[in-house]
Amino acid sequence: MKKLLAIIALSGALFFTAQNTAQAQTEGYELGVRNFYGVSFAMPLGNNRLHASAAVNFNQNFGIDALYNWQIPIIDDNWFLFPGVGVATEFNANGVFAGVAAEFGIEYQFDFPLSLSVDVRPTFYFTDIAPFNPNGAIEARWRF
Repeated sequence: MKKLLAIIALSGALFFTAQNTAQAQTEGYELGVRNFYGVSFAMPLGNNRLHASAAVNFNQNFGIDALYNWQIPIIDDNWFLFPGVGVATEFNANGVFAGVAAEFGIEYQFDFPLSLSVDVRPTFYFTDIAPFNPNGAIEARWRF
C-alpha cells in the first residue's frame, strides 16, 4: 500500500511539474484510426488536448470516449507521455452504458504531420453486466 501511495504521489508531482514546463506540440488537430476499426480525433487545449474516439469492437458494441490528456514531453520534442481522464459510453444489445475512463500512453510525433501512439484505457462502466473494460490501442493520426 505504501508503494502504491508513493507511486501516486510521484506521478502527481510529475504531472504538475510538467504542466508548468511543458510546451507540447498542440498547434493543430489530429484525425486517424484507433486499432484499425475505430476513429480517433484530438484537438489542442492549451499545452494539453481533448482526445476522443469512436469504435465498433469485435463484439459489435459501439463506443464513444472523450478524454482530457496531459501531454508530457520526454526524451526529445517528438516523444510524449499522455495520461488522461474522461467519460465513456457504450451501446450494445443490453442497452446504453456510461462510465469513466483513464488513459496512459506514449506517442511519437514525426517531423511530418503523423503521430503514432500506444495506450491503455481502462474503463469503469456504471453497470453490473460488464463493469470493467481493460481497453488498449495502437493509433495513427494525421496532424492538420
